[in-house]
Amino acid sequence: MHDSGDRWAVILCDVDAASTKSGPSNVRDHWLSVLAAQWPDHPPPLFIDRRHGQIAARLVESYCFAALTAGRTPLVLGGDHATTYFAYSGVRQAVKATPDLIHLDAHHDTWPTENITNYSFAWHLRRQGVVVDSRGVREEWPAGVSSRRPERESDLVYLSIDVDVLDPRILSAVSFPIPIGARGPITNMEWLDSELNDAVAGRRLVAADIVEWVPRATPDPGHAVVGGVLSSVLRLPVPDGGDVTIQPGRRHAH
Repeated sequence: MHDSGDRWAVILCDVDAASTKSGPSNVRDHWLSVLAAQWPDHPPPLFIDRRHGQIAARLVESYCFAALTAGRTPLVLGGDHATTYFAYSGVRQAVKATPDLIHLDAHHDTWPTENITNYSFAWHLRRQGVVVDSRGVREEWPAGVSSRRPERESDLVYLSIDVDVLDPRILSAVSFPIPIGARGPITNMEWLDSELNDAVAGRRLVAADIVEWVPRATPDPGHAVVGGVLSSVLRLPVPDGGDVTIQPGRRHAH
């Protein structure tokens, strides 16, 4: 049993932000099953799905902005990792600051592309001056992109979890699994809990997302693992207001 939903705004994203063809979409019922099992008193989710078409990505941004201005912490569940770019944009506008992004992922997501995709969103955010602290990466980094852990710059943190960061022997229902190599960390649930607690230690968690889950059956054996990831996030300390300054008003135009 977890804390009541008065701290969180749950945004269930049942569409890929960067694609309308494949990937971690059409997973609404799976996420609802996980929520029911892990968080029976969860707040009613806000839904984004394919019916929203081209505006789906911007709805993620708008919902995150609205959640924070209403005094809640956005928790985005589902979608591909491009979803994080739009969620972060709404958060950044609401808090009038640039939170550090803690990025737990087997992939670095820094391939340079003109469009925002699930494999380039971190590159776009880095170009905007966002500190992207990537952890658990097993993919080879591109030339010219630093793999060093950056220095902390903000007391605010946005937490993004691509579930493929976990060892695929634990969770295989992901878009692009990468096996654990000889040099890679053992990314099990104990590792995840340690990284999450380190990420928020002494800082204020302003938003979180869990993305790239691709369940292939009903019920999917990954439900318990993804439920564990959700529980780990819900156990993190979330401030009740505090010194996070939220500026009400209209979002910036893009």
